[in-house]
Amino acid sequence: MLGPPGLLQLRLAAAAALAALALVASGCSPQIEAASNETGPGAGKARVTGVTDGDTITLSGIGRTRLIGIDTPEVYGHAECYGQAASAFTKRVLTIGRVVKVRIGRESHDRYGRTLAYVWLGNGTFFNELLASRGYATPLTIPPNDDYAKRFVAAARRARELSRGLWASSACAEQNSAQPARTGCARFATHAQAQGWWERAGRPAGYDGDGDGQVCEDLP
Repeated sequence: MLGPPGLLQLRLAAAAALAALALVASGCSPQIEAASNETGPGAGKARVTGVTDGDTITLSGIGRTRLIGIDTPEVYGHAECYGQAASAFTKRVLTIGRVVKVRIGRESHDRYGRTLAYVWLGNGTFFNELLASRGYATPLTIPPNDDYAKRFVAAARRARELSRGLWASSACAEQNSAQPARTGCARFATHAQAQGWWERAGRPAGYDGDGDGQVCEDLP
């Protein structure tokens, strides 16, 4: 029969096993959870007020926010394979009104005025990394915002090895290996070139997804 010390150890082991099972059931890996206690300059909480696409959201008190370190397929202009799925996933997880933890990057804004940030869910899940680990995003490292670059690369590699998300779609594989027709934003070399054409053409629909008057914002 187990005495008090042995019984306590057994209970602790059982509790740890249950916690691990719950983590697996939630679809979040321990590595993703491990980032939940990160703090630093620009850290705080905000409420989701809008979602533009898979990697661009709007937060209360912050405004338009681009998730650091990852890149989801396009849904506006030149729509890319799995872009709609990535956008739908972000909208499903970051529902309007949801409170999230935010840490702004060392470089706080991109050239379009969007805040650059890392985002965690209330349960500690690192959302930037979650997008990569589920196969909705590929890594995009732009120094000095490269604190978690290796994590994002590793998460995307796991997703590819497990054929998750965009890596599971043979249609995406064919599209990525083929030479796509130059349509939408793919026709332009720079944002300025695309913006000039859009203005001269009378601002046609399908290029300005968030209604800010700027098109093809991922172009240089």
